Amino acid sequence: QGDWKGTLTWFAKAVELGYTSLQDTEMNLKIEALAMTSNWVKARELTDALLAKGPFLNRGLCAIWERSVENNPPQGTNRELTEELVDLLQCPEIKEVLR
Repeated sequence: QGDWKGTLTWFAKAVELGYTSLQDTEMNLKIEALAMTSNWVKARELTDALLAKGPFLNRGLCAIWERSVENNPPQGTNRELTEELVDLLQCPEIKEVLR
């Protein structure tokens, strides 16, 4: 519902209580919340951590990054950081949105 800061608060609270994700895809919402609150570096770090587990997550990550870039366009070095994901995730849709 667009409460990205609230989403990050809930993730922090869950960690504080000792909870962890059961599936890697549960972190997709956190990545989107980080990107939508302009915390591009942390969003990228979490994306990189998920990518290290295998390419099977690329499709969902592409959708998240495409939506985030479209709704909260990154600037400067954050834009460069995002542009690197086009090849890394193999999703040209991000490149189209960045144009």
